[in-house]
Amino acid sequence: MRESTVTLKDVSRAVGLHPSTVSLCLNNSPKVAGKTSARVQAAARQMGYQPHPHLKALMRHRRLGGGEKTPPTVGLVTFYPTRNGWRERFPATDKIIAGARDKAFRRGFRLEEVWMPLDQYTGERVTERLGESGISGVLLTALPEPRENLDWPWEQLAAVAIGPSLHNPRLHRIRSDHFKSMCVAMRECHRLGYRRPGLTIPHEVNKRTDFRWMAGYLTGQSELGLRDCPEIHFPMDWTRESFLQWFRRGRPDVIFSTRTDQVLSWLEGEGLSAPKDIGVVTLSTLTPRGRVSGIYEHWETQGERAMMVLGNLLTENEFGPQDSPVISVVAGTWVPGQTVRRVDSG
Repeated sequence: MRESTVTLKDVSRAVGLHPSTVSLCLNNSPKVAGKTSARVQAAARQMGYQPHPHLKALMRHRRLGGGEKTPPTVGLVTFYPTRNGWRERFPATDKIIAGARDKAFRRGFRLEEVWMPLDQYTGERVTERLGESGISGVLLTALPEPRENLDWPWEQLAAVAIGPSLHNPRLHRIRSDHFKSMCVAMRECHRLGYRRPGLTIPHEVNKRTDFRWMAGYLTGQSELGLRDCPEIHFPMDWTRESFLQWFRRGRPDVIFSTRTDQVLSWLEGEGLSAPKDIGVVTLSTLTPRGRVSGIYEHWETQGERAMMVLGNLLTENEFGPQDSPVISVVAGTWVPGQTVRRVDSG
């Protein structure tokens, strides 16, 4: 357990100054009058405020001109059963790591990837592992499966979650704006002339995203006045047979999915190609200039934003779950691609 739970915001409220001003005072900045700094420092001592070792190391790192041996370390945690299992299940993590690492460097931290498979790490082991590395600030990437709770020593950690798959504890979170992205995709396809969009994604993916893509799809139907859309397809078992049964029954003119490689292959087996015979749209593409039309979710930006929030938590000495966690959503961007085209809507 940490020796002090007094945060920078606590000191800020006590002295009636903005947290950024308090931070300057505690660091004897010449930008603040000496009397003000002395008053703030006295109040901080009386309250028992102690800057976290991460912050002390960061200040030392900056005073020494950013020497490579001194920056404090933060962890980016992956949870899959194998060290690189996320590369197959959630390859966007690679871009998230790149964005977080770049922001960490610019803020004076060093980002270290930490592999902690869920079936091997109890709260005690987490404390031991992170303690050995001097890590008390962590970014949490996507879990292999959605999970209601993770029993870790959160009171000892400053933590920020990336993505929607960990529901508890209540942490600040960065994720894609799935709802808005679906609305954007629906409008773009409507503009091109498509009038029977169909949505098909695995049940597990739908649940992981808290049904936000589904909500955007239904909202888009209402907003665009679409009355003859196929039923939504959320199969428990994502198979070619299940997909083709849904497709033949509903005959969409454009398909929205997260598994577009398989969708394109299965359609090809039916003698159909995109965009000539049918449109295909991915709800999550890894590149902003891909062949498949759809939504780019700006993974690097998600990593950067998560690291920015984590840096603020460490600077302000805030550890443990949040009473009122902030969820920051990153808007997706439409990628025109080559799997939709302008069609005659009749």
